[in-house]
Amino acid sequence: MGQEEISGSGTSYLNRTEAANVEKIVTTFLRSGVVPGRIGVITPYEGQRAYIVNYMSRNGALRQQLYKEIEVRPYPSRSWWIGWISTGSGGHCHP
Repeated sequence: MGQEEISGSGTSYLNRTEAANVEKIVTTFLRSGVVPGRIGVITPYEGQRAYIVNYMSRNGALRQQLYKEIEVRPYPSRSWWIGWISTGSGGHCHP
């Protein structure tokens, strides 16, 4: 999905297509009533983390503040996980 490129730091990567897709998925969660503080995005690169945060803030379909409340973290792996934590099931993550 999309092309990886070197981020502005010159030491990490980003993928614009994946960031746009993350924004769409996050917006779908928000529109369905998921509280922003319950949404987290994990990405393999710091450059991608920074790009996703900025992309959602600038291009998100909903209020900018909602996207600022979403935690986006780098994870030392090349895997992508988008999920939610359900307190009704003992706080387990649902990918």
